[in-house]
Amino acid sequence: MVIKSFHDAKRLKNTPAHVRIIQCGVRAYINPRYLALARKHGFTLHTIEGNIADLSKLLEGETITIQVQQY
Repeated sequence: MVIKSFHDAKRLKNTPAHVRIIQCGVRAYINPRYLALARKHGFTLHTIEGNIADLSKLLEGETITIQVQQY
């Protein structure tokens, strides 16, 4: 399944597959909507700089630093 935009995320509802969100061209800023989506459903997020896993372990209100940005 290919998800081209955040709006396609509704297609992921109830999927048993492990989903990897790949952010192409991202250098300094990741759209927080993708972080929230990954956190909510246990997905992983990937950029050219690295892989971000275990977002689902973050507690509500907790911050994370990714590539010098805090989210």
